[in-house]
Formats: sequence, structure tokens, C-alpha cells
Amino acid sequence: MIYAKSILTRTTLSGGDVSYSFNPYRGCGHRCVYCYVPHLPGFDDNVNENPQPKINAIALLRREIRLKIPGMVFISSATDPYQPLEKKYLLTRKALELFSMFPQWRVTILTKSALVLRDLDLIKKFRPQNIEVGFTIATDREDVRQVMEPHASSIPARIKALRVLKANGIRTYVSVAPILPLNPERLAEMISELVDLVFIDTMHYPSSVASTLVKMGWEYILSDSWQEEMAVRIREALEKRGVKVKG
Repeated sequence: MIYAKSILTRTTLSGGDVSYSFNPYRGCGHRCVYCYVPHLPGFDDNVNENPQPKINAIALLRREIRLKIPGMVFISSATDPYQPLEKKYLLTRKALELFSMFPQWRVTILTKSALVLRDLDLIKKFRPQNIEVGFTIATDREDVRQVMEPHASSIPARIKALRVLKANGIRTYVSVAPILPLNPERLAEMISELVDLVFIDTMHYPSSVASTLVKMGWEYILSDSWQEEMAVRIREALEKRGVKVKG
């Protein structure tokens, strides 16, 4: 475990819609092959091999939530808030408990884990306009997910979680980022009735995933033209179904 110096970090994510990021863990046990965090300043290639809880995260949040100008908080930008460590340490759940008591703050959650449903009771306590929950779904293929996101929830589990959240009146979104081997039309069909918004982003730091892709015979996705073509096809398939798309 580690001790953080601060926990609400100023950010300009989503074009300025998000004011802060909240990362209760350093590193992530999902071990996604394409993770961008090792490339960020202050991190290294081994950051996800031994993820650690920021053991004072809630104490810091309890202080900073009262001192800082309220805004939208992204949970999380440099870790998954529902990675395996969350089952033990409950830092994300405790943070949601705090945020739910301060209606001037808004929260957007992004995860690859169906564990988020554990906290549905807390999520429903928020004003509807104050919370949204998103899942990264970068492929419609479970065989691809097993290689590229080995310890994250399965694609069917994420789809099921989206359905539960939507049925409970929670705003939901999907992030297709990066674009992995997929059928764009099938992915659009899977998620279109379960989301209010979809974000699309192409592959970053391709050198970090090249060896895995070559081994699996998926190196074709490193082509800029393929990424751009898939982004267009995903957008068109979603917009045809009336889904708003960004990116």
C-alpha cells in the first residue's frame, strides 16, 4: 500500500467536461496489454505488475471535497476503480458514499468490471444528473478480450451490467478505446439500446502491443487506415440506431 499526497487531480479530460480525476489505486490488476498508464509521466513499465491501494485516499477525499471547487470527477483515469483490489479495500465504494453526500459534485465512472453493480445501491442515491457509469468495450469478441484484457470482466458480463444500470435509470456510456479486432456492426447492435453516449478512440502507443498482435495474427489493426475505417463504421452503425457518438 502507498500514501498519496493528494487525491483529486485537476484534469482537462473530455474537452473540459471533467474537472478532476480520482484514482484510488496505483496500477491495475486487469493487466490490459494496451494500457497507456505505463507511458504517463511518473509511471513505469512495471506499474501494473503489483498494483497498490492508496491507503489514505478516503481521508484525503474527505478533506479535499470540502476545500476544492466542485466539478465533475472522473473515476478513474489511471487505474480501474473496480479492479480486483477493490473487493478488499472498498476505496471506490467509500468514495461514492462521500460524493453522494455532496450534490454539488458530479461523478463519471469508467470501468471494465461488472463489480460496479455491487455499488448500485449507492449509485442510485445520486441525483440522476450527477452520475453516469461507463464501460470500456473495445471489441465484440471474447477471444480478443481474453488476450488483450486478461483479468477484466467478460464482454457478456459488461453488457449485462449495462442492461442492469439502464433498467435502474442510470445514465450509461461505452468507450470503444482502443479499437481492437471486431465487427463494428455487431458491436453497435450489442450496445446501442443500453447507452446514452459512445466514445471512440484509436490505438495509442502501438509499439507496446505490436508483439502480442503479431503473435495472434492481429497486426493488421495497427494500420492507421484500418483504425480510421473501423472508427467510421462504428460511428455510422451507432448513429443509424440513434446513438450519440463522440471522437
